[in-house]
Amino acid sequence: LDSDFEGAVGKYDELLLENGFYKDALSRRKTCLGFVELAGRLYGEAKQAKQAKQAAVRLEKLRQIAVFWPEYKDVEQQIAKIQG
Repeated sequence: LDSDFEGAVGKYDELLLENGFYKDALSRRKTCLGFVELAGRLYGEAKQAKQAKQAAVRLEKLRQIAVFWPEYKDVEQQIAKIQG
């Protein structure tokens, strides 16, 4: 499914276990894992900005996630809430 990066990493892991080395699968897995890690980091930064009451910073971080993974956690709801 589109934007199911965590699920995709798991599926690539399964594929690689069954078939061994497969360059395209390794590359795609790395890309998906990068999105998972980036979303986690940005979400954490947005959470820190929330605690510091920096709505503009929080909105920026959440929008960055929404570009590539709008379904991540509660990103869309938080953006809507900030935008009022």
